[in-house]
Amino acid sequence: MEASSKKLSTSICPINIINRSELIAQLSARFSLEPADAESITRVIFEALAHALIQGNRIEIRGFGSFELRFRPKRRARNPKTGVWIETKAKYSIHFKPGKEMRERVNQSAAAVPQNTHKLTEPLDHQFSLHWKSKETGPQLPFISTNWLPPSHKPSSN
Repeated sequence: MEASSKKLSTSICPINIINRSELIAQLSARFSLEPADAESITRVIFEALAHALIQGNRIEIRGFGSFELRFRPKRRARNPKTGVWIETKAKYSIHFKPGKEMRERVNQSAAAVPQNTHKLTEPLDHQFSLHWKSKETGPQLPFISTNWLPPSHKPSSN
């Protein structure tokens, strides 16, 4: 049984997306398992990982990477839609750090694929230059309003 992954089309090259059902299909095909058995195995692995993180434990999988919780304190942030300053809540976020072997394998495979890295960082349908400095406009960003900034942070108009 050949598993087919979903593809996200970009102007550079297609990106394969592996989701839970794709992982189950690959596990089932590779080890000749019934899909229900592969789903049970996948569920148990994800539940074990989630439980460890909920308990505050660090997960380290040699050759792949590690997962850990990082504390994010409360802070002041601006709602980009309304411009209103709000206080965010303190929270924990999950941080993934790839292992040395994984980084090396990814870098080797990425080096084999010719890529235009400038294209990777541009929005597909952008209507403006991504370079914030230009000879015509100088260091100011002509397309960004500074009305939301407090007076002490507004750039001086010279």
